[in-house]
Amino acid sequence: MTLRDLLEDPTFVDLVLFRDQWNELGLNVEVYTTLKLIELKQTLVLKDFSIGGLGNYMLAGLAEIADAHNRKILIVPTTNGGDASISRMKDFYKVHGFTEMMNDNKEYIGMKRDPIGSTLELDFIL
Repeated sequence: MTLRDLLEDPTFVDLVLFRDQWNELGLNVEVYTTLKLIELKQTLVLKDFSIGGLGNYMLAGLAEIADAHNRKILIVPTTNGGDASISRMKDFYKVHGFTEMMNDNKEYIGMKRDPIGSTLELDFIL
């Protein structure tokens, strides 16, 4: 994908606006896109805001973009020094339609959310 292709990709444009909007609100969001998927690299909710539902609203908005552009969402939950455990993070993402991904050895490698109505298959391992 060339820089021109990227700048003309409506998913990329939507994600830049999405990221900037949430960063202005104090939610540190890192998102990336390819032709088939969106990768949520990092989301950091400050402790003071963790009970306000910002993470729920952020994921709902990201899911809306992914569905509109028929892209999967990938994430590898980490604590990044936060208060939540990995199992709590997994439970949080499962509520939002994410499922666990396993490699050939049945080892956990992350989570994915398919766009609604998609039959897109991941043809690689993270």
